Amino acid sequence: MAGVRLRPIREDDLAALEQGESRAVDPWNWFGFTPGAGRRRRFAENGLLGDGTGTLAVEAPGGELAGSVSWHTVQHGPGTAGAALNIGISLLP
Repeated sequence: MAGVRLRPIREDDLAALEQGESRAVDPWNWFGFTPGAGRRRRFAENGLLGDGTGTLAVEAPGGELAGSVSWHTVQHGPGTAGAALNIGISLLP
């Protein structure tokens, strides 16, 4: 039996991920409105995998999109030794 896995975001995932980002759908992981084309522009530039930031799809055992895991670098001290990853997960209903 296959388990849940992480994989790169595909273009056909973008619409479902965008629909899952609202105060009504996910009030604990909503940080305000963002430009609608921002994610699509970043996807076109680097597949949502860049230096210090990234997003992977959460795929359910049947192959359907279940959500996303994203991260970005935050500074907790001076220099590169003070850099840490802030990691979050958002699962679709």
